Amino acid sequence: AVVSSAINWQTGLDSTASLLNKPLPGEYDRFLIASFPQALRISYARLPDPTWRPLVVHGLSNPSVIAVDEINKRLFVADPTANKVYWYKLEVQVPSKFLIT
Repeated sequence: AVVSSAINWQTGLDSTASLLNKPLPGEYDRFLIASFPQALRISYARLPDPTWRPLVVHGLSNPSVIAVDEINKRLFVADPTANKVYWYKLEVQVPSKFLIT
């Protein structure tokens, strides 16, 4: 089974960046993050592009449940085999708009 979570984030740089790099009102990057337990990885797609890209590929033994804290830009991954919940800081690379941990 695949577990997924969709998030919307404003594109652009932090508040210290030039206003020319700021997104327009309502302009968002949308990401779909999914757990693939059999492949032992977490992947994402930047919508509307259906291409899955790796996000977390090491250190997981059974990534069965995920949750996203959009405000703090964190990804939580429950791994019941390891009896742990891991968290990762999420960032959007500029200008590629790749999602990274």
